[in-house]
Amino acid sequence: MYEDGQDQSRRNALPLVEAAARLGITPDALRKRLRRRKIEGFRRDGRVYVVLPERPEEPGPGAASQEPPSSSPAPSPDQQRLAAAVRVDLARLIRENARLQAQIDRLLQMQEREQVLRQQMQTTIDRLTERIALPGPSNGHAEKAAREEAAREESAQLESRLKETEFEFSLLKGAVQELLAYLERRRST
Repeated sequence: MYEDGQDQSRRNALPLVEAAARLGITPDALRKRLRRRKIEGFRRDGRVYVVLPERPEEPGPGAASQEPPSSSPAPSPDQQRLAAAVRVDLARLIRENARLQAQIDRLLQMQEREQVLRQQMQTTIDRLTERIALPGPSNGHAEKAAREEAAREESAQLESRLKETEFEFSLLKGAVQELLAYLERRRST
């Protein structure tokens, strides 16, 4: 499967995503076929390339045949342009889907960080509350006021960081929802 080679058939190889689009299957399904050695492929410069057969043996659901049946006429130039446009759109949507998945992963990481910040803030607030409640050395009222002011500043900083994180999270969440709605509308048209 992943062998380096320079013969003629490998010069005509396609990148994995484009080959999957041409076969009408997902990139993951094509990777599985490569692992099972049902289709020829190789790695070059860290990228996976696929050598497409003359006629695919296992077309995916809804995939069009690479060669029209002998009884039907050859596709017109308009049909060929449309098919090319559909392939380009499909490849773009696959890339967009991968980008959205990465963005969802980032959002989940941000949510986890937000939870950690909330816990840290609560711990800090609890410690500060304990320090304020405990009687300090008898150096007077000024020292107590300084501790209280430091506690308020630290609490305000943590709250500000939390609000910034929540705001960024809500923006990213909204963007992902808009993109998912857009992709759903594109799929239904």
